Amino acid sequence: MACGALPAVDKQLLHTETWLTHRLAELDGHTHEPLLRRFATWHLLPTLRARAFLAWLDERGLDLPRCRQADLDAWHATHPKPRRRALAAFLTWAMNSHHMSRLDLPALPRGNSAPLTRRRRLKLILRAATDDQMPLRARVTACLTLLYAQPITRIMA
Repeated sequence: MACGALPAVDKQLLHTETWLTHRLAELDGHTHEPLLRRFATWHLLPTLRARAFLAWLDERGLDLPRCRQADLDAWHATHPKPRRRALAAFLTWAMNSHHMSRLDLPALPRGNSAPLTRRRRLKLILRAATDDQMPLRARVTACLTLLYAQPITRIMA
């Protein structure tokens, strides 16, 4: 994050997600755990992410009714895909409820891209290991991802 290779993280949201993960782990095997996990995933976390978007607007001196397409596009360009996907439901509701202007939500790609071939992955690992022009943090992240297939979101956390 410090060198710009990774997007800035909302620390309150990250702490809440961590806390929630630990609490749900304590309930592992309990009959209510699946229900609580679904509630947290589909209601609690999207609500918190919507608040993060509203805080982002506040930092720019805006509120939801004055949010324009350029503002929404700027937010989408600077935040990771999981946050963009989670915010879409809130923005759709806000537009349908006339709390904000009707804006175009950027299309989010669906599904996974084709997996890397072995040859392509080895070339990328070699580049990450030897290219001194890349920032060190970006090189380490690339190596972890390519060697251990760790999702970027887990590396960020």
